[in-house]
Amino acid sequence: MIELVLTLLSAFIYAGLFYLKSKQKDEDFDPLKFFVTILVGLIVGLIMYFTGIPITEQDFFTQLTAYAGLIMLLETVLKLVWRSRFPPPPSE
Repeated sequence: MIELVLTLLSAFIYAGLFYLKSKQKDEDFDPLKFFVTILVGLIVGLIMYFTGIPITEQDFFTQLTAYAGLIMLLETVLKLVWRSRFPPPPSE
């Protein structure tokens, strides 16, 4: 169960950092992007939980970083697939 908690924590940190980055650029907060990142983190956590990858205290920060990387990678791949299937309308 700790795998799930770690990936959700990684997803919240990752989403929070991008929220802060968008605030620096004076962009509007997009709650959909935030919650999609959390959802991807949940999916990664469930995969790690059901595959039985153990977490040790020594590996805690390594796993936290690895989960953040997995979340970023999976989210990017999903965005690429989504955008290739459903391209955004051209801006005028």
